[in-house]
Amino acid sequence: MAYNLSEPFTKGVLDGFSYEQRTTLWKSNLQKQYVYVAETLDKEIVGFSVGGKETTGEYANYDSELYAIYILQDYQHQGLGSLLFASVIKHLKENDLKSMLVWVLEGNDAAYFYEAKGGIKIDSKEIRIAGQPYVEYAYGWAQLDDLEK
Repeated sequence: MAYNLSEPFTKGVLDGFSYEQRTTLWKSNLQKQYVYVAETLDKEIVGFSVGGKETTGEYANYDSELYAIYILQDYQHQGLGSLLFASVIKHLKENDLKSMLVWVLEGNDAAYFYEAKGGIKIDSKEIRIAGQPYVEYAYGWAQLDDLEK
């Protein structure tokens, strides 16, 4: 699920993960998912995107998922999101995946990015993260071939 996260959420939950927990998560991600990074000329990673097959099986019309796009705040609004989005799309298509969805937390400005990319709101659900209720929305693209190259 794509968590394009707000500052309070990031500080409250993600910063609570230990180094070991983050390492385990990323080792798993790198084995099962497509991960792309954006870096500066000095090789500092400033953003990433992650995608792969749709994992729940609940969405028969969507065979893949954009799990996350994250870009450090100082590097946002410079086109990196579009490049990271396109990298995942290209890889999904090269692996014969035809459609995609992404989950976005309610109130997250990333929803505008996905809408601008042609994503259509297809579902919503309440989730709990660290005991707190959140609503997230699924945006979908029925045909990856319809996305701009």
